Amino acid sequence: MTEPARILVVDEDADHLDIVATLLDHHGYRVELETTPEAGLEAAQRNPPDAIITALHFGGLPAGLSFIDRLRESRETASIPIVVVSSFTDIHERELRARGVRCVQKGAHLGRIVDQLDTLLKTG
Repeated sequence: MTEPARILVVDEDADHLDIVATLLDHHGYRVELETTPEAGLEAAQRNPPDAIITALHFGGLPAGLSFIDRLRESRETASIPIVVVSSFTDIHERELRARGVRCVQKGAHLGRIVDQLDTLLKTG
């Protein structure tokens, strides 16, 4: 039996973390949760997940962009697929596209998150 994919979810919004964790658990993923980009980076470097879901804004700033950059700079985490779930994906579309991440608009149908993960993990 194959081990389920492990997904690291990074978001400062506790309600959104709970919703995404429940969704992923329901679809058979193993989930690890962190509330800051710093904790997310430490977790990803300590035990690289199969994919990462991250918010874009932390504390009102687009700290998710530098989080993605730091992941891409580290040999251990450079190739981990990333899905950004944010209300601001349209504002930062060019920066996100340049970083090679998938995006889901926060508030969109939750199944889109699972669709993106499934696609990334099949092609990754």
